[in-house]
Amino acid sequence: MKDCLKNLSHLTRGGGCATGLYPKLFSGWVLPIPVHHAILNIPAGPFLDMIYVLVAKSRQFLTINMFHEAREMLVAASLELGAKLKQSIRSGGGMGTFFYNISKLTKMLEWEILLIDISKFFIEFDSSSKSISPDLIGRCKDCLQYLHDQNNDVNPRSEIVENILMALINIGEYNLVIHYDQSQSQRYPFLDFLTLLARVCHDLFVDRKDTSSNYRELWSAVLPLFSSYNTLTGSVMVGPVISGNPKKLGSSSISSSKPAILSSRHLLMWAIDRSCSQNLISVWVSLLARLHNHILDDVGLQILTENLHIWPNILDDVTAGSASGIADNKVSRVAGSSKLNSRHIRDFLFHLLEKAFVCTSGCDMIAWLRCMGDVHLAAGVPASAMKCYVEYLSIGTEFFEKHNSTFWGDNSLFKRMIKCCEMMGCHTQAVILCQFLTEVDYSMAFGKAQEKITSDASDALYGFIWDLTILEFLINLHSKRNETTKRQEAIKVMGLLELNSNNNEEIQRESMCLRKSQFMRTLAKQYVFL
Repeated sequence: MKDCLKNLSHLTRGGGCATGLYPKLFSGWVLPIPVHHAILNIPAGPFLDMIYVLVAKSRQFLTINMFHEAREMLVAASLELGAKLKQSIRSGGGMGTFFYNISKLTKMLEWEILLIDISKFFIEFDSSSKSISPDLIGRCKDCLQYLHDQNNDVNPRSEIVENILMALINIGEYNLVIHYDQSQSQRYPFLDFLTLLARVCHDLFVDRKDTSSNYRELWSAVLPLFSSYNTLTGSVMVGPVISGNPKKLGSSSISSSKPAILSSRHLLMWAIDRSCSQNLISVWVSLLARLHNHILDDVGLQILTENLHIWPNILDDVTAGSASGIADNKVSRVAGSSKLNSRHIRDFLFHLLEKAFVCTSGCDMIAWLRCMGDVHLAAGVPASAMKCYVEYLSIGTEFFEKHNSTFWGDNSLFKRMIKCCEMMGCHTQAVILCQFLTEVDYSMAFGKAQEKITSDASDALYGFIWDLTILEFLINLHSKRNETTKRQEAIKVMGLLELNSNNNEEIQRESMCLRKSQFMRTLAKQYVFL
């Protein structure tokens, strides 16, 4: 590489390739402004070009999550800078400008390596192991401590500070973020929002508070982003750098009067993309679910998840925004559910839950599966909702074999599955699911049974019915309609020995459990194993 860059320098007559040629060759080689300026302080020549190429290639690797390669590039650049420093000292260069510039750039590259390691932590986070090394935590704390010294003339970029704080929130170091030097908020305005997020997590998971002003403040910060008349589409980016777009630099701008208000949905997505822990994901899911529930008229379609109770019961709240993407002092009122954009809320929920499946495992993952079903149902996609519900039940009951599982007693789940069947026109499936309720809903079952047009297998599913009252109703119904084939099928099922009302409770229970398992496996074949 050195030889190639030396030859290229001769061809360009020492014009300085890093100053203009390399960024033009590939847009992915545009560096953050502070790093770019620090590199250009090195005298032009092959050495400058080599450092620029190594750092630029590292940034390119980082945007595509090739963390090992990105780190290797920066380590190589740091070693070259160290060798240059030693050479300068041996030659009697002393503490001149060149020595100062090299030392400054070396420190900045150290923080860039830290950013790579934190980015890798976000991608590879596992809720079961909380895979963050003590060394990485120590380096994060050292970087924040470095900011406390006002005499330092070089500081980490806002992107690095913001990623450090998000990493600390994910591992539960709420107090460290909350008590972080508040004087830094002028230098890093997005710190106000991250501090608020840490306070919410601390109140909810450490102090176990059911009410807190911090909950209300976070609600007020997020609510304006989903207002139907909000012009902040996120096209203007003035906050944390979004992964994969190195051109958008700088720190987020948040109004001083309402420091926690976000200026665009890009900033919310930035925070959500770096939320890995079960606690942090649950905060976002509950907040967005609560927002979406305000829009729904049907209580049966509301999204159920933990911690819904901590958010306000009303939508009336102060919003702020401007077309420039920066929050200002103009205020308006969100007075009703019609003011919210449900599609945007669902988009965020889908993205967040897909991330939750990757970051969590075990029973935590099962809970998100149930929530995903609720979001699909609220979005009017019953087939996808049924897939999630059946998967949720299959995992909780060991593929429908564990009959003493509490999952079988979840009336809310089966009512939602009945709702899905109704939306898809699968009325016979809905009739069968009515038996799964703790107390069989005969009025609903009879209503569904009377539907003349059904999109499922109709009487071919009668073998899954064990409730004699429903079977008697079907026989009577088909007799009135002169539906001989269906009537005969119902009579055949009712005549089975295991459904005899004189059987003891154990035989009746075994018959019920067998039919439950068989029917759920049939649904699994239809909705899951397509």
